[in-house]
Amino acid sequence: MRQVDLLLDIIAKCIRTEQGHCSACRRKWRLTDTDLCPCGETQTMSHIVESCPLTKLNGGLSRLHSADEDAVLWLTSYGS
Repeated sequence: MRQVDLLLDIIAKCIRTEQGHCSACRRKWRLTDTDLCPCGETQTMSHIVESCPLTKLNGGLSRLHSADEDAVLWLTSYGS
């Protein structure tokens, strides 16, 4: 399995289950006091990909699943 395929699989699972490195999960796990995104909304996994004006991927989750060049670039650069 290519590294990109593995990353796509992991992020897709995180988004589907709403579990991952986001403020809402970190608050639930008592790692932080806030569930807010820097944009001011509640930061969930789907928010990061679908609706955050700071991080969203144009085309959202379906674009991420397409694994086209822009989706792979977004995935590999997110959080860096």
